[in-house]
Amino acid sequence: MQIARKAERVRSLLSARVVFNDSKSTLDCVIRNISPVGARLEIADSMALPTEFELQIPTKGKSFRAQIVWRSDGLVGVEMIDRTAAAAAGPADETEADRADRLMKENARLKAQILELKQRIAQLNEGY
Repeated sequence: MQIARKAERVRSLLSARVVFNDSKSTLDCVIRNISPVGARLEIADSMALPTEFELQIPTKGKSFRAQIVWRSDGLVGVEMIDRTAAAAAGPADETEADRADRLMKENARLKAQILELKQRIAQLNEGY
């Protein structure tokens, strides 16, 4: 199933914390991808989550409100409610090393996509 997104997400492996119930309850999670408007969280007990909560990213020193858009086995898609804070947690806040790593991964993905397209063109040309 393809999900329409408002912004391109960057793959990540950030440790995060879901905080709810007036900061009395927390669940650790991993952010698998993130953008200024949303994220995909890997979390052991997604059914225990309320629809809206605070998402804290200690390594970035950021925190913002999020609401659940979808749930699946161990995964949760969220939309950022406080877009100002969420934008600061995205690629604009990354270090040079993070940026280089992200760009190398994007480059590898694009090279693979070019190779796939070349193979598809070759298959189409075989038919003529």
